[in-house]
Amino acid sequence: MEYGETSAVEELVIDYSVADPSDLAELPGYEASDNMDVADYVSLEESRQLLLNSGFTEVE
Repeated sequence: MEYGETSAVEELVIDYSVADPSDLAELPGYEASDNMDVADYVSLEESRQLLLNSGFTEVE
């Protein structure tokens, strides 16, 4: 975790070849799309939109 004066940056790595998406959906605080319990992949665009809708800001 890296803290700035007005920001915090956290890097999170999930190995989806090991983690079961339906198990992740059960974690407290984990937000996923509605079909996460039956999905066998992670959509980058859906993940991006979920973060933006949650108030995160995209930095390029």
